[in-house]
Amino acid sequence: MKKIEDIRKTLGYSGIPINGCHYLDEHFRSQLNKRCLVYQGQDLNYEDFMKEVGAWIKTLESQGLKKGDRIIVIMPLRLELYQLMCAIFYLGLVVVSVDSTMPKEKLKQALVDANAQAIISVKELLKWTPFLPALWKMKRFTFDQSCLFSTQLTKIKEDPTLEFKQVPLQSDAPVLISFTSGSTGRPKAANRSLDIFLSQKIVSEYFWLHKDDEVDMPFFPTLVLQNLGLGITTIFPDMDFRKIREFEPERVVKQMNQYGVTRFSATPMIIKKLAKYISENEIKIPSLRSIIIGGAEITTKDASIVLNAFKSASSQVEIHIIYGSTEVEPISFTPIDEYINNDGVGLRLGQVIDVLDVEIKEVDNAFDFNQDVQWGEICLSGPHVIKEYIDNHPANKTTKHRDENGTLWHLTGDVGYLKDNKIYLLGRLKDCLKIDEKLIPTFHLENELAKVDGISRVAFVQVDTKVLCLVEGQESSKDAVGEFIAKWNLGNVEIRFGEVPVDTRHFSRVNRNEIRSFL
Repeated sequence: MKKIEDIRKTLGYSGIPINGCHYLDEHFRSQLNKRCLVYQGQDLNYEDFMKEVGAWIKTLESQGLKKGDRIIVIMPLRLELYQLMCAIFYLGLVVVSVDSTMPKEKLKQALVDANAQAIISVKELLKWTPFLPALWKMKRFTFDQSCLFSTQLTKIKEDPTLEFKQVPLQSDAPVLISFTSGSTGRPKAANRSLDIFLSQKIVSEYFWLHKDDEVDMPFFPTLVLQNLGLGITTIFPDMDFRKIREFEPERVVKQMNQYGVTRFSATPMIIKKLAKYISENEIKIPSLRSIIIGGAEITTKDASIVLNAFKSASSQVEIHIIYGSTEVEPISFTPIDEYINNDGVGLRLGQVIDVLDVEIKEVDNAFDFNQDVQWGEICLSGPHVIKEYIDNHPANKTTKHRDENGTLWHLTGDVGYLKDNKIYLLGRLKDCLKIDEKLIPTFHLENELAKVDGISRVAFVQVDTKVLCLVEGQESSKDAVGEFIAKWNLGNVEIRFGEVPVDTRHFSRVNRNEIRSFL
């Protein structure tokens, strides 16, 4: 098992990081003329980009913000968002990221629970300040629109400069707090302290090695920050992230060839749409070397389609599936052909990242797959595992556990097993079916049934004793679905055909809560 310090040395880093921008600062000053980021027609080298970061550092300093202050950032994706976030990190402030797609009531709860000293947002939110008491105590900033109850940042912006330094932090000081809505209860906010924030960066870099000439197109907007910390070039995909499902693959494929994109990362929805376009139009992308698929599970059938499409587009391309979460990112990393050529139970997600310890917590009344599979809840411990949700959130009691040696474990809520030092994912514990008093995970069932001709996606959902099998595909496959259910002795299952709803963030993960409303 490797230590995080060994990985840092392998990557050529020395010294103890003192700030969230430690690696960005180490890279950019020696390559000011290198292309940094292309965004909606703006083509900036590192000097241009970082001078604007310097301007925002001076601007935020002038407003009396001090080290440790929490700053809520709710802004549309734009170039200045990344510059502002870098400025916040440099100042030793804490970025509080709130998922803007969460329901309004949960958004209001997050504003309260953030306990922030300032907010940078849009007029559409801040105009409601009189009706949102949580905002009254905060310094309020809009970016480029005037608002009665806020200060407009563009009106007070300082001049561009490279004259700035990192504000030093303790290793356990918060750097990034990420709110997600969750399925029930109050939103929870994962606390990335400095050591965890940078350890996630280091581990990700180590297992997705880059070259000096790398040109990355991340379809996960947060990975722009990772690229800045690597000192590589980012080409922002030509799409509206507010309307992800409507993106036009021909536009981003054109960008890939225009800028010589060498790698990208995307969700299953995006990668499938790109693969379809590339196959139908026999597109070549000769510069492409590496692809990562993540954010949600992908069926092995769809993974095969993706592999064939991109191998045709670029003979040198390597494709990997990544498994991770907000709390532990990444967890494992596997070549797509190993993922596809899996004759075992569940989704084969490869070897667990070397710096992590893994335990499988036994589940009562677990279904026996009759393949030497002892499955249970996946529990993780390591240097890039988030230690807590902020401010004593109840989730700390259910997802964090210290053993008799004082080691902190994160209970992922995912179920799976280890075999030959590889991790296999079976589903979510809370989504397991209960059939004849036995718990049966869903991912294996759904993946196997999706292999049937004419079926593209399947979801099994249970409410009380009622089980629904929602099938997205041709109704002519109903007999095959029935035979599959009988083979697994799932009992009286309602089979229904229709579109399987997905999450509103990545449009790739099955929205089981919505399906439960069908029952």
